[in-house]
Amino acid sequence: MTKILFLNPNKWGRGITTIWIASHSSVLKQNGHKVELFDSTFYKEWSDNEVKFNTKNKWLDKYIGQLICNMNRTDFTFIITTYRSSEVIFECIKDIPNDIKIIVVDNSANEKLKLEIEKKFTNIDYYLMPENYGYGKGNNFGILKSNTDYVFIINPDTKINNEKFSEIIEILRDKNFAISAPQIREQKKIYKQSKNNNETYEVEQVPGMAMIINKKKFEGNFFDENFFLYMEEVDLCKRTRNRGEIILEVNVQLDHLGGQSHGKYDLEMEKSRNW
Repeated sequence: MTKILFLNPNKWGRGITTIWIASHSSVLKQNGHKVELFDSTFYKEWSDNEVKFNTKNKWLDKYIGQLICNMNRTDFTFIITTYRSSEVIFECIKDIPNDIKIIVVDNSANEKLKLEIEKKFTNIDYYLMPENYGYGKGNNFGILKSNTDYVFIINPDTKINNEKFSEIIEILRDKNFAISAPQIREQKKIYKQSKNNNETYEVEQVPGMAMIINKKKFEGNFFDENFFLYMEEVDLCKRTRNRGEIILEVNVQLDHLGGQSHGKYDLEMEKSRNW
């Protein structure tokens, strides 16, 4: 929660103030913020109706919601788009906090795996695709099935636990962004795009194996489905920057198993990431 103080310096602007302060404060309160008014004109006739004025303004709700990312863990859905990843996906799901919804998009239509996962985990919505949709279209399917403001897209060979997830949320809580992503660690090597130790820094693009999308910054136009595999996240980030939106990398590391040697599972691991 953020405490917000509105200033009304001039009683002659009361008509405008009535509209904008009331509208803004209503939306901000709905998002859990504490709002107070300091009226330097000592005007004493503010009414309940003025405070409630224009509370149903959908444009303002969207606009202010875009500016303030007061997120918490219930605002997230994890999306795992997978293809023949039975050897790794259980470990991925096991480490995701069990109070967070997970949507699995299975491009290999593995009914046996679906039953096994649904039996073992209670926070799963598992969808079998009629054909291999590819990574971009599969993620789009999952995003559209989600009903939270944020989706955390993660590959089945990437690991995140409750501690890392909570740390990411805390860092991003007051940040304005369209896309963000943690740093990736493979074989003890950390891939980061800046040498500084800031909590976040703006970047041109992030890898698609673990990325957060702020759905409020998009108009239902996410991954370009013309990219079956590879470069779909590069294209999404480029289009996002072209709209003037911010992409952040977060100074938190997640382990990506795909960079390690897994013997006979190498090919399956690669398929689960990139087809």
